[in-house]
Amino acid sequence: MTSVLFDVTHGYGSQIGVSEILEIFGSIASGFACPLKREHERLLHKCFLPLHGVAGSEKYHEQLSFLVMQFIQKDHHLLPAVLTAILRYWPQRSASRQIHFLSEVADIISFAKPAQFQAFYPPLFERISFCIESSHFQVAEYAMGLLNVQTIYSNVFENPKLRKWILPNLLESLQKAKVSWNNTVRQISADIMDFIKSLDIEIYRQHEMRIQLQILDDKSELVKLHNVLNIPPPVLIHKYDEVPQDDVDIEEEERKSADLPLKKNSPRSRCLDIEREA
Repeated sequence: MTSVLFDVTHGYGSQIGVSEILEIFGSIASGFACPLKREHERLLHKCFLPLHGVAGSEKYHEQLSFLVMQFIQKDHHLLPAVLTAILRYWPQRSASRQIHFLSEVADIISFAKPAQFQAFYPPLFERISFCIESSHFQVAEYAMGLLNVQTIYSNVFENPKLRKWILPNLLESLQKAKVSWNNTVRQISADIMDFIKSLDIEIYRQHEMRIQLQILDDKSELVKLHNVLNIPPPVLIHKYDEVPQDDVDIEEEERKSADLPLKKNSPRSRCLDIEREA
């Protein structure tokens, strides 16, 4: 059975029957004795974890996630290495696979201890921020929902030392999600930002200052571009502003209107008929 999984991992075999094989391995792993043998750990790292990187893994991801959780429940020391491997195989385009990965990560980090959390939080929040900025609303919702996991909440929001490293980048991703096309994503991101503002006003003010500086930089770059191209900067006219009448050539407008065909029974046509009769 392992040879079949190795073939699938390297792209040589079919994925038919993989979910059933993983289900069998899951029932076997649930009966492993503690501590785990070295060959079992090697099987996890060499055979099972690489299956996350196979295209179409959503077909058997439920069984694979159950199998991985059996190993972690038997030995919590495997958690950092397992989570690091999953983050390495993270899908970039498939929204359905990203949702499966987020669900599995939520289950895994619920077993993490504070000392273990220190080992994997940088790549973890890099992926969470990546998913929050996703244009797929379900991926963004799942990623923001991951912040409610007790392990993340207690190790980030209740830890001032980690807050100053994680929240600035997280706020940038939430700022982008705040202008999402989906109403639910916009509402959730705004609620999280309000919570961070009430939790640590200093970090939130620094975030607002960065946004203002970025706007000023964008304006200065636009002015530089117009100067290089020798183009006058655009003058924006509000829709309620009056257009200067001096710029309108009245004679030209009358000439154009005279060339247009007249509608029957219009006031102008009746006036012309009266002039002809006179």
